[in-house]
Amino acid sequence: MELKTSDQIKQDQDGIRKALVSLDQSVHQNAVQCLLHAQEHGDTSLMRRLLVEIIDAKTGYRRQGLIIWMRTYSPMELEKDNINLSGVDPMTGLPRPWRIEEALETPFWALKAADEVVKPMFADTWKSKLNMASKEFRTAAQNTLNGKPIDPTKPFYDGTGIEEVTKFFDMLDNAKATLPADNTKELRKAQETVKRLAA
Repeated sequence: MELKTSDQIKQDQDGIRKALVSLDQSVHQNAVQCLLHAQEHGDTSLMRRLLVEIIDAKTGYRRQGLIIWMRTYSPMELEKDNINLSGVDPMTGLPRPWRIEEALETPFWALKAADEVVKPMFADTWKSKLNMASKEFRTAAQNTLNGKPIDPTKPFYDGTGIEEVTKFFDMLDNAKATLPADNTKELRKAQETVKRLAA
């Protein structure tokens, strides 16, 4: 392959950018049509085709952006490779409304990225992480003698101050025992189940 000049490479890049912008606009217009179709006929197969067959999991921000966009402006939910109309507003417990006009005005790339979507963190999530850290440390410490593994096929503690670290985890385990019980995660799951059944 012959090396192009810098200007030729830049010209190619400008063409790529123009094609990508045009492609995103086409995807957005098609997605709005899929919303209109699903609202009118209760048929989500066209949106499924767009998300699963046309813009598959390899397309990164387009797929993730479209999923968030679809959930924001319609009751459609993607579950594995299927789309249904089970989407519920977590604040009201009611089915999410169709918001076609807003969807038309707001392209999928203008919404927050998937990793920016706020997700709740429950007490038992971080408690289990602390428990796992304590367990992993203690297992490694038991397999450590003079900074070397007793059993070389298993993890060992390769660091200084093993006694101080042990005291830290002892203190942490004792402190966790004083925390109040929190069943919010189970409560939220039950609420979601009730909302789905009601919908």
